[in-house]
Amino acid sequence: MLTFKEVLTKCAQIELQEYHIIFLASTKLQLGQIEFEEGNYAEAKMLYDESLQIREKVHGTRQHPSVSSTLYALGQIATKLGEYAEAKKLCNECLQIQEKVYGTRQHPSVASTIYSLGQIAANQGDYTEAKKLYDECLQIQEKIYGTRQHPAVASSIYALGQIATNQGDYTEAKKLYDECLQIQEKICGTRQHPAVGITIRELGTTEYLSSNYNLGRRLLEESLSTFRIVHGTEAHPSTAVSL
Repeated sequence: MLTFKEVLTKCAQIELQEYHIIFLASTKLQLGQIEFEEGNYAEAKMLYDESLQIREKVHGTRQHPSVSSTLYALGQIATKLGEYAEAKKLCNECLQIQEKVYGTRQHPSVASTIYSLGQIAANQGDYTEAKKLYDECLQIQEKIYGTRQHPAVASSIYALGQIATNQGDYTEAKKLYDECLQIQEKICGTRQHPAVGITIRELGTTEYLSSNYNLGRRLLEESLSTFRIVHGTEAHPSTAVSL
């Protein structure tokens, strides 16, 4: 049986032969996403670049949602490679296109791009800028979804918790991680979930940094137990971090 990656590769070959060029761009983007998830960033970048070239040619402009999504993907690659100046440039262009196309910043795609810009700022150690961007992302998400009980909202709250931790504001970090954990538990219906395990781990680390060693240890042990149950092994990055 063919893997999804092999099926997409065959689709790309057919689309190229039959000149279904716009479908080829989408297929290349999907193949790039698979390569990205597998950690093959050079291959992913090549596929994203090809998708971008096709979409620019087809639409005759960069002011199009599909172009902005490809720029966003390229920004993710640059971030992973530590090329923060390039990542920021790509995400900013993506954001400008999105604002023009959607006519507003109150849109899920815009929120995602702002979140990515926050990640770039955080990776560069600019926590003040990162916090500002994460706060804006959170405000947009709350307005769009009409609630804080949403996975995207939980991710933004978690990110704000990381900023607070990096700034040494452990009280605020614990407050944010606690809220994130409550949302995740409600959405997932269990504490036996990878995202929940990560939040418990960060909460445990923060408690430990706050000199609450017993509570910190208990939470870190719980996160380790969660990862073992979820992944079925200790041979997993998330489990290793908790050891």
